[in-house]
Amino acid sequence: MLNRKVPCGTCPFRTTQGGLRGLGTARAEEIAESLLRGESFTCHSDLGKRERNKNQCVGAMLILDKLQQPNQIMQVATRLNMLKVADLQGREVVFDNFEDWVKSQAEFGE
Repeated sequence: MLNRKVPCGTCPFRTTQGGLRGLGTARAEEIAESLLRGESFTCHSDLGKRERNKNQCVGAMLILDKLQQPNQIMQVATRLNMLKVADLQGREVVFDNFEDWVKSQAEFGE
């Protein structure tokens, strides 16, 4: 659940080349709003895996940390010493906020 420490190579929250784009503004806004409400977000690389083998998206956790708004899983895992946010790496390769991320996800023609 919290085994990864860096965003995957195609993490949609990456600002760098390789980050997935094209979700569309509406879907990106839904994701951003849910994260800001404290909901979890599974790494897209793990979507086909069994529930117990799915990891949280490190890119999303890094943005939440930058905004000082950890989601519920981050808060609980930190309290239980299952997560040290300072150990997460890749802050420099993810967006600083969800507004800029949503803009990056606009599909052509929107």
